[in-house]
Amino acid sequence: MLPYPHGAGAYAEYAKGTAYQALVDTADIQPGQRVLIHAAAGGVGHLAVQIAKAYGAHVIGTASAGKHELLRELATQGRRRAHIDATFPLADAAKAHAHGETDRTTGKIVLIVR
Repeated sequence: MLPYPHGAGAYAEYAKGTAYQALVDTADIQPGQRVLIHAAAGGVGHLAVQIAKAYGAHVIGTASAGKHELLRELATQGRRRAHIDATFPLADAAKAHAHGETDRTTGKIVLIVR
């Protein structure tokens, strides 16, 4: 579980695991290597950027112009955490899905279960 800015838990383990598996287990990333991450501001991509940086890699990321600000933040961010694009109550799961289908999300979409 990764920290959520307002104290609630944001479960990003699946996306983090995907990024970790690709970079560490499969590619065996090493300090000083250059890594190109496409969709670097997306749900898996922004976590991949942070993992690659933590392993000492030089990261080059691609993203649409509207997501460049998040990439700048990731470049200076010291700790790893999921970026939350939007939260929805579980009852609005259909709205959350529609939001994700817009291809304009930056980071994770979280459903809140109470």
